[in-house]
Amino acid sequence: MISSRTRKILWAKSGNQCAICKIELIQAGQTNGETSVIGEECHIIAREASGPRGNEALEEKLRDHADNLILLCPTHHRMIDENPSTYTSKKLRSIKKEHETEITKRLEPQKTTKTNTSIFFAYRIEVGVELADVACGVDAGQFENDQPRTSDEADMLADFFQNIQDLNDLWSDIGASGRIRAQFDLDVAIQDLYAKGWLIYAFKRKLLLVNGDIKKGRPVEIAYVFAYTTSNPLVLKNQELIEKLGIQGQQKESKFAYFIPSVLPKDGSIRFI
Repeated sequence: MISSRTRKILWAKSGNQCAICKIELIQAGQTNGETSVIGEECHIIAREASGPRGNEALEEKLRDHADNLILLCPTHHRMIDENPSTYTSKKLRSIKKEHETEITKRLEPQKTTKTNTSIFFAYRIEVGVELADVACGVDAGQFENDQPRTSDEADMLADFFQNIQDLNDLWSDIGASGRIRAQFDLDVAIQDLYAKGWLIYAFKRKLLLVNGDIKKGRPVEIAYVFAYTTSNPLVLKNQELIEKLGIQGQQKESKFAYFIPSVLPKDGSIRFI
């Protein structure tokens, strides 16, 4: 079974595009405000031995791994599965690598100069281990949050972001047991914020940065962590998507609802932690 984390990785790396024809896989529907999801997560080597390319050697536990999945439109999913001799696993891995590499290049801030912003996709963080994986042990971080509505919320957010900063400073020194406890504490904080109507989103990027110039200099890994209320417009838009998918008979907790677009400056303006 493909995990939620694997789906996040695949969709993020694929940039919401079919790896073959490049069509966008989340599109506006026929009526105003309607959204259509046409993307399909396709196995390069099938999960079952009887499936397309399924008789090739690959451990069962790796068949639902992101490395064995390629994001396609329905037409090309059907095409590759009906023509396995043409679309061999080697060819599909080459298509996948070329497409995901192109998406990465397109999203790198230093590769574009026409505008002063870049659009990235942050995904919903639900557990402490996910947040630690993104925000701990990096070179720099940038935090963003909606306006707190009460003094208690302001204190919770201040403690939450300060804890992330402190953990990042200590991450290489606290050892395995310390990291497990830190992940648990982050998990509790995420759940406490959720109970108050706050959602956490995050992602990280590698940039080249020297005095604000991202075109040359040493590489740095930057974590971006966002705390948004459930009434934030981006969150509400995703909630509408969940409801539409539910009406269409698809699962309510849709994987597509976990992504939000984030507009970031390309001038390298970050806060080091």
